[in-house]
Amino acid sequence: MTQDGFFSEFIDPKPTGLLFDRVLPDLRLGQYDYIIRDLGYWEKDRDREALRATLPILVASAARWRIRDFEMVESIDSYRIALIDPPEEMLGWLKGAIPATYKLPHAPDPFKMPDEPLIALLEPVLPRAKDFPKRSLWPWRRK
Repeated sequence: MTQDGFFSEFIDPKPTGLLFDRVLPDLRLGQYDYIIRDLGYWEKDRDREALRATLPILVASAARWRIRDFEMVESIDSYRIALIDPPEEMLGWLKGAIPATYKLPHAPDPFKMPDEPLIALLEPVLPRAKDFPKRSLWPWRRK
């Protein structure tokens, strides 16, 4: 384990599923809140594997010439789409077609990305804060 709490030996340079399938039982025994698997670039045979996830996310280029790539993804409505720093016009157009589209800022170091965009993207799997009563528990502060 590295200082940051990551297991670099579990990084699969060729996401064929073999290494991941071998280490998944060990990962499940650990005290992990999340297991993230990067499948690399999208291919049809990886779609099924991605859809096994609790929250499948497709991180995509915001280049205009790459928009046609979304047409290849048959199950696009099952993904949350994360675009890296797209122009507002493109973001609006894509959100109209795929509502679960999110804007992520350009971040050369993904471990130093601002929290807000990630919270919106990952909201379905993040723990929720408890709702506290509107009234104060302290009698002298009740209104």
